[in-house]
Parts: sequence; structure tokens; C-alpha cells
Amino acid sequence: MPTPTPAEAPTRRRRLTLIAVTSLLALPLAHVGGAGEPAAAAPAKIACATTYTVVSGDYWIGIAKKASTTLAALLAANEATTSTALFPGTVLCLPEGATAPVTTPTTPTTTPPTGGGGGGTVVPLAAFPVQGPCGFIDTWGAVRSGGRRHEGVDIIAKTGQFVYAVRDGKLTKQAHDKPGQLSGNAWWLTAADGTYFFYGHLSGFAPDLGVGSPVKAGQIIGYIGMTGSAATPHLHFEIHPGGGSAINPTPSVKAVDGCATTAPLPQPGGAAAPGPTAPAGPTATTPAAPPTNGVSSQTGGGWQFVPPVTALDTSWTGTRVPGGLKKQVIRVDGLKGVPATTPGVMVRLVTRSAAASGFLVVHPCDGGPPGTATLSFSPSTSAVGSAMVEVVAGTICVSANVAVGLKLEVIAHRSTAGAGMRSIPSLRALDTRTSQRLGRGVTATIPNASLGASGGAQALSATITVVSPAASGTLSIGFCGSGGWNVPVGTDAIWSFSIAMRVSPTGWCVTSTVPMDVVVDVTAVWAGGAPSPVPLDPARLFDSRTTGVRVGQEPVAVAVAGQGGVPWSATTAVLAFSTVSGDKPGIVFAVPCSRGRSDGVVTASAPRRIITAIVPVALADGWVCLSAIEPVDVIVDVVAAG
Repeated sequence: MPTPTPAEAPTRRRRLTLIAVTSLLALPLAHVGGAGEPAAAAPAKIACATTYTVVSGDYWIGIAKKASTTLAALLAANEATTSTALFPGTVLCLPEGATAPVTTPTTPTTTPPTGGGGGGTVVPLAAFPVQGPCGFIDTWGAVRSGGRRHEGVDIIAKTGQFVYAVRDGKLTKQAHDKPGQLSGNAWWLTAADGTYFFYGHLSGFAPDLGVGSPVKAGQIIGYIGMTGSAATPHLHFEIHPGGGSAINPTPSVKAVDGCATTAPLPQPGGAAAPGPTAPAGPTATTPAAPPTNGVSSQTGGGWQFVPPVTALDTSWTGTRVPGGLKKQVIRVDGLKGVPATTPGVMVRLVTRSAAASGFLVVHPCDGGPPGTATLSFSPSTSAVGSAMVEVVAGTICVSANVAVGLKLEVIAHRSTAGAGMRSIPSLRALDTRTSQRLGRGVTATIPNASLGASGGAQALSATITVVSPAASGTLSIGFCGSGGWNVPVGTDAIWSFSIAMRVSPTGWCVTSTVPMDVVVDVTAVWAGGAPSPVPLDPARLFDSRTTGVRVGQEPVAVAVAGQGGVPWSATTAVLAFSTVSGDKPGIVFAVPCSRGRSDGVVTASAPRRIITAIVPVALADGWVCLSAIEPVDVIVDVVAAG
């Protein structure tokens, strides 16, 4: 379903909100946090009582919890901050009083550890549990709804791919999907030594199998699905040695990694691979064909950035984009600088005069609007954003659930040659809180060196965060000495939007009509030779509301590669992050899961707001990890990948 919007704009509690946000943002955004977050000045280094070796999937917060110490003490002991990168094999100093985590236990643990960690008992598997292509990372111990912890590994694959027995044994228990059941359709496979393996979220079971059936390693026992509590098609796989408590299965799965094996495994007795049978449960589902996703017909080439050209401005006609998700067709093939045959365009959007809180979607015109949001807006303030979209017959389409005024400008088009996108850890290019607050008519200059605009960069993607504006006004961003792009700013104490903008020899200049602080975080560099993202039909990858656990300090891994039309080989993606904040600001980070949290945010919003930001991200083995200063619901949609 599309991203829900608030029933109406919340009443502003401006004084209280300003106090809370000023306190939260007293430091650079990456170092803001709740209890246990470090102060700006690094604490004095303390004694190194013992050491810990970093393993794949580790994060500072997770290591602190595993070591029974505070985050501040751990950072101080290593003269680090939360944005200091962690790499497998790095030896960390643990402070006095910490307990050295056991990374290679010889017996199963009763309670799953918090955080990642690649160490653990390796239970030999005779076959990989899933037919490729697929992907997985270590999410052992991650937070789940109801105070639970993740006791397995999630192997992401497409609906209907085969699920295999990992050892010879007997199917000892079966579960059918029904309302309220977390596992959905599931098998329990027990080996001769009493070790059992749990398979959850299946779309269906292989025929002629039931409780008590003997199976051979590599035999097909079911099909990938998303029954039960699952936000994306995958297999939840657990290992219980000797029939006891679960252990981290990731090392065992890694040892026989078969995600690159796409051909079905040979079946016992040379039998053909079986088709599915519908489970008997009351809400049974059968495997569907892998979803197709519209991709630009041009898979090579790059993006040519042009001076912004207006394709739609409803203020010129006194109309609005109609509500009810009716398509409004916009021609782009006759615009100055845009070739008539281009297969895709990049646009920037500004809303105004919304009839109510709502959302809009920019999408190809050869189908209806997808169940995703490009931009969320409210009637009290303008919303600003960007999008990449496939061009069909010289047109693109916009659909909104409520009537809204819109200005849409084309800023780049896809061509046989042009710039690709190099996603970077968010680079803090400007923070007026640490230099000089913008006053009325005051200009802040950001030189290209601060923007990271070197090496033939043609354009940059960035998240712009406005903090504590004195009143409603206008923020201007553009080339120094040649005017800028005007963005309406409301009175929310914190608000952000994403942009893509060309670079120039003079750098960027930022000017405001009212006093405010501005933070600029660069998220990608557009230059020749970099991978070029291709527009996709927007597809939902993740929705924390379906898991029952908001995104918070502990990183949440989201699979991107292989989902929603994204190639398994993708190293970068353009994602739409919609945040639904509660009583506190929604400040969200997104980084490759192999890195620590970056300096810059991907989106920030005031309390009780829904905003959408479309941001380029780098992937680590096809995944991205989300975290937030305060718990917040986050919805992630993919719009492009490369």
C-alpha cells in the first residue's frame, strides 16, 4: 500500500520542539544521540583492560552491548567516534570493567547475542539451503517485535526459488501460515544426531512430503516466500545443535555459500525438480513468478546534466495535480536540452497549496502509480525532493492522492554517454552551527574542495538540513555569483530535503531570507567512469511498521540487491526514504553494512512529520544498514540501481 499520510498537520508546539531539537543538534548530526552517546570533546583515553577483534557485521553500539560496557567508554578507549569505520580483523581496546565477548563459542548460547558477529560454532551442512541467486548477511541477535531477538539468518531470494534440505534427516514438524503466526509456512528438519534446522516464511511445500518424511541433503522441500511476519521474500533459517538452543547459523551457511548456484541441485534418484503444492493452512499461498520491474531499455550510458528546465508548474495555470492517484501526463521530449528519444530523466520537485497531507509518485506513464511515495507533503509547508524516472513515448507521469500544486523541473537526462554515480559516505560540507548562523541576506560559500567536487565531477547529490529557522522564509542554493534555486522553508525546527545539482568553478552558495542554520551533507558524486544507475519502477524494499520494531541506534540491515528489479551485482542504488517520526525528531543514517555510521544524515524531520527523501547509497554485498538517533518508522523504496 502507499505510504500513509497524517490525518492532518499536527499542532505546533514550537517552543518545546525548538528546545528539544536545539539540545539534540548541539553537535554535528552524526554525533547526536541518546544516553551513552559521546560528547563533542573526546573523553580522556582510559586503560585497556583486554581486547576484542572486530568481525563482519560489528557496530560500535553492538560491541559495547556484547562487552557489557557503555558506548562512551568503548569509544574513549579507542579514541574513536561513532563514525569511525570498523573493519573485520581490527583489534579494539576494551575499557576497565568490560567483559570480552566470546566470538568463537564452543557451545550454543541460551540467549542470542545483540548485534552482528561472524564468529560462532560451525555446524557442517551438506547442502546450501536456497537456490541462487540470493544474498545474506549476519543479522544474528537483531531486534525483532515483542522484545525478541533474531535467532537465524535471512537468505534473501525471489519468490518460488527452491529451498533445500541441508542434511539427511526427517521432516519432524510442519507449520501452515495463519493470522498472527510469525513463521508462516515452515518446516523442521531433524538430523540423526538430534540437530534440527528450522525453515520459515515458505510460499509452499514440495509435493509428497509430510511430517515423518525422510529427506536427503539437497532435496527440494519447499519454495521461497514471505508468509508470516516477513517484509520481503526470503528464507529464515535456524540451526539448533543437538535439539537445543539456536546458534548463529551464518558461519555454517557461509561455509557452503551457494548463492551463485542458480541451476537446481540434482534430486534423489534423478527425479525432476518438483512443483509446489498449496499448504493446507487457512491463508495458504502458492509461489508466484518472480516479480517483473520496468527498467529503462537503455542499460548502458550515463546521465547528462542540463540547466534546469520547467516541465510543469501548476501555478502558471492556477490548477493543481488532481487527487485520487489520477495520472497527470507531462511531456519532456520537447524541452530545451532534453533529447526526444531519451529513455530517462532526473527531476526535482516542489509542492505547494496541498489540499491536505498526502503524497505523490513520479512514475512511467505505461502503468498505474506504484504503491510507493516519491514525496510526502502537508498543507502547511512546501515539500522538496528529486526523482529518477523512465520516459515512455516522450512522457512521464505524476499521481497524487490529494490535490497539490507542483513545480517539476528536469535537471538531467539519460544518454549513451554521461556521468555515473559514485556513492560516498555522507560528507559534511557545511554546518553553520559550527561556523556562522545564516542571517537575513547572509551568504555561506561552500568551495568545491569542501563539496568533494574533484576528479571531473559534473554534479553532486546532497541532503540539505534546515535547523531552527526564525520564521518562514526562502533558502537559495546555487552557483556562487549567478543566482540560485529558491526553496520555501517553514517553521519546523528541523527539516531536510535531497537535491542533485551541477557543480561549477565557483562552488555552491547558500543564502536565506531569515536567520537559520543549514547543514549540507554530500551523498554522491556524478562523474564519468562511475556506475550509472538505471531508473526502475519504484518498488518497496522495507517497512519497519510491518516488523513492529522502529529503526533506532542499533543498525537494521535492508536487502537491496535482487529485490524490486535491482540486479544482484548492483553496488549502488537510489532509494526513497520515508520517515514517520513520533514525539522526537527523525534523524536517519544509511550506510553500507560493512561500515560504521557516517558523518552525514540521509534525512531529518521534525516530530510528528512524514517526509520522503530520495538519496543515492552505496551497497555492501547488496545490503544497506539503517540507524537513527531516536526510534523512527522508516519505509524504503528503490527507484534506481546500478
